[in-house]
Amino acid sequence: MDAALAAAHAAVSAVGIEHPNFRVRLGTGTIAIQEAINRIIERYHHVVVGLLNLAIVVLASLAFRSLMAGLLLLAPVNLAHLCMIACMHLLGVGLDVNSMIVAAIGLGVGIDYGIYLISRIGNEVAAGHSLDGALIRALNTSGRAIAFTASIVALSLLPLCLLSGLKFVADMGVLIIAIMAINMVCALIVLPLLVRLVRPAFLLRQAGH
Repeated sequence: MDAALAAAHAAVSAVGIEHPNFRVRLGTGTIAIQEAINRIIERYHHVVVGLLNLAIVVLASLAFRSLMAGLLLLAPVNLAHLCMIACMHLLGVGLDVNSMIVAAIGLGVGIDYGIYLISRIGNEVAAGHSLDGALIRALNTSGRAIAFTASIVALSLLPLCLLSGLKFVADMGVLIIAIMAINMVCALIVLPLLVRLVRPAFLLRQAGH
């Protein structure tokens, strides 16, 4: 569709937009409607991401009874989101209705991984382990589960990417695989490093540290 839009704009540019008695514009049809949709998506993409971030902060803060928990969980998922946008650019996948849905799914997947890991760290601290020890034990337990889950989902989507004759389906499969991989890396590396650096009070108070 991006190629079709580019070809349509090239044709309009070749003919010229302004004429003495009329103006050439993309008025209707699949290409014009798709361009209008893409403009709306581009305009409101940051609004949607912002609202998702707000929902994550509010719900995570309520669940862990700490604003710091919500902020900690935001960092890896937003880093993963930026990496996914970069992957879309490298793959030549435009931001449209379908890819925006996949981007929103990526935020949901990433926050799940973060919640699993933070909860496990809290349980280990409450059991009497130091924060450093809790991080290691959480990565050895919930971390392995996160890696296993992301790997299984990614592998299950490989046939979709390799065997599908529809470019859209193959592109969406590649995007979802990329989202799973990026969120897994951010959850297992970025989030533990942030916890180790910040040493959030909502985790330490569970053991009276």
